Amino acid sequence: MTDDPAFEAARIARGGLYHQMQARLGLVTDDHLRPVLRALLLVLIAWGVPLVISGFEGKAFGSFAEMPFLLHLPVLSRFLLGVGLLVAMEPVAEAQLATVLRPLLSPPLLAPGARAAAESAAALAVRRRNSRLAEVICFAVACAFSAAAAVGLSDFDAHSWAFAAGSGGQSFSYAALWCLWISSPIYFFLLARWIWRILIVALLLKSLAALELRLSVTHPDGAGGIAFVGEFPNAYTLFVLALSCNLGAAIAEHFHAQTITTTIFTAVMIAWLLITNGLLSLPALFFTKPLSDLKQETLELAQAQATRRQLAEEHGVLGQSMCGATEAEIGEAASVPDPKPIFDAARNLSTVLIRRASLLPISAAAVLPVFAAGATQLPAQDLFQVLRKLLLF
Repeated sequence: MTDDPAFEAARIARGGLYHQMQARLGLVTDDHLRPVLRALLLVLIAWGVPLVISGFEGKAFGSFAEMPFLLHLPVLSRFLLGVGLLVAMEPVAEAQLATVLRPLLSPPLLAPGARAAAESAAALAVRRRNSRLAEVICFAVACAFSAAAAVGLSDFDAHSWAFAAGSGGQSFSYAALWCLWISSPIYFFLLARWIWRILIVALLLKSLAALELRLSVTHPDGAGGIAFVGEFPNAYTLFVLALSCNLGAAIAEHFHAQTITTTIFTAVMIAWLLITNGLLSLPALFFTKPLSDLKQETLELAQAQATRRQLAEEHGVLGQSMCGATEAEIGEAASVPDPKPIFDAARNLSTVLIRRASLLPISAAAVLPVFAAGATQLPAQDLFQVLRKLLLF
């Protein structure tokens, strides 16, 4: 264990009752998250067990119209893909967060006078991460959504995998009961837990953006030395992919039922792209104000210095000052260095860290599963029109 605040705050996938329980079971250690092992285990519990149960019930295989377990897209998207991706993203998110927090929480970027406040912000993020109450609330939310899923299952066809015939009539199959009581809480808990942790990181970056940072207008990255923050949203690529798979599955079912049009499909894709890019990019936008302040102040100072220098050059060429500057003022201005490089750098300084190209991974994760759902039903010409609108957007 280390006392480095950036190191501990970056370990965002750890802490809380869920992580402690896994540590007691030997599934994780202080140094290794073992995402592959844990993802396989949870997928086996959430998807593999009900698959076996539905097989014994004779509802695992069949035509799409019969809605067998293996062809039920929401089940595949949540319990197979979703659960696996939400676990697999843990080391990815931690590694990406570490590349952001290390420079923000240390010199020379962090001013010495701001170190105590930065460490306090990081410690608060760790306490929020470790909160047992937060994870209890996440579990309660997961149970509530699982109960709502039971209402959705009741609308299924009586011949689907979710129902079994008995002496008392149709009732939920054992596979459906497992999904409602075990699989759904797992999926929705992992989802709620990650939403809470994404919020923790956003609040931490908001606090750091308000501190005194040693930003430089002439930094070669063109963003004051913090351009790396603009790449951070891509840490959540697998999170977006998990949600997009679920959305794509829902859209595919609507296409099969012929309850969605191309116009609505396009609107959903654009709205989803806006939501994912906008919300996950918000933490990087917290740094817009300090960059804007730096740009404005530097431009004002460089412009004043440029005026003084030009007065001296004008006097040297013409032998007098056309604006009436005194000899003392001219003599003082003659020693002013050329501020043009700094003025140009300030004028070109980027105050918005997010770039369209930097969001390509997260945008692809948002769009591709939904686009794939449309490809199963829409003609190629309609798909091309949808893609064109997205590219123009």
